[in-house]
Amino acid sequence: MNQVGGGKRRYSREFRDQCVRQVVAGLASYRSREDAVVAIAAAAIPVTTLRNWVRAELGAARTDRIPADTELQLRELRRQLHEAQQVVTALSMYPSVQHRVSVQS
Repeated sequence: MNQVGGGKRRYSREFRDQCVRQVVAGLASYRSREDAVVAIAAAAIPVTTLRNWVRAELGAARTDRIPADTELQLRELRRQLHEAQQVVTALSMYPSVQHRVSVQS
């Protein structure tokens, strides 16, 4: 980190990228992107600075896109659904199974 001119701090591109990666990795652990930004920025840099870096890399937090934390939850639910469908398929191969499992679309 270097001080330049009127007190404006300069950070290396490597440091900036590392901070943004930490936010992305932390999305699963925090309720929102903002919570991840605040927690990670608290250790080293101003929250606004990190928020701007994340916005530059990921886009605005409020868009028509699905938020990253929701996307992670959706991916996990799809994985669980796939596993459940495999179990239903496996059970349907055994006609002696007393309880039939029905899957509604």
